[in-house]
Amino acid sequence: MTLQELKARLEATAAKIEAAERSPIQGWGLKPPDWLGLEEWFEGVEIAPPSGCRSETCAHWSHDPAAPTRSWVPREGVLVSVIYTDGDDTYLLCTKDDEVKILLLRKEPHYHARIFEVTFDELPEYVKESMRQLLS
Repeated sequence: MTLQELKARLEATAAKIEAAERSPIQGWGLKPPDWLGLEEWFEGVEIAPPSGCRSETCAHWSHDPAAPTRSWVPREGVLVSVIYTDGDDTYLLCTKDDEVKILLLRKEPHYHARIFEVTFDELPEYVKESMRQLLS
């Protein structure tokens, strides 16, 4: 590798980190469940080194083990909008062409961030109203 190639790679990495830090989908220990099939929608990027409990003798009953902070960067053509934030929960509307996914990002203290796909019928009424206002 030449110095010029190295600099180009570092610039590409910096651009990826910048995009990851702007993404509304990020959290400590966040990793996509394989069954969600979001690889075509997002690219996972580690934006901070592992932090948290590193004890090998800890059972981690009251907290999760150390993990990096990850962000999901929308791939080209994917638009992500925050519908509603309520305490530990953030509802997100993700669109790609005509396809829609509604995601729930849950960030509870002491536990890894988790993401779920939810159906329209599972949404609370106030979240549906926020979505209506977002789309009008």
